Amino acid sequence: MEWVTERELYEQIKGLKFFKLFRLWKAIRYWQHNVLFSSRKTVKDSLERKLIHTKKGMAKILIAHASNCKKLEGEHLIDMTEPNEPCSVSYTHLTLPTICSV
Repeated sequence: MEWVTERELYEQIKGLKFFKLFRLWKAIRYWQHNVLFSSRKTVKDSLERKLIHTKKGMAKILIAHASNCKKLEGEHLIDMTEPNEPCSVSYTHLTLPTICSV
């Protein structure tokens, strides 16, 4: 007779709103997970195709280029210690066609 009381308790628990909606909630959660996973995979694959640093061998070249740029940055090719001085080169004589043809 103990099983009868357990069955009645089970039916009462099953009648609660949470447990009524549990199967629907679970299906929606699985669907949501699959949609998010699929969209992330699509974006990841697209980025791997388009980004240059993901191509084989390009990472070393880009790292070398970055270190060369860092070295050039320390060379001070342009003296900008006195910004109040006017620029010695005048570009006022250039017109639009000559600028575009350069």
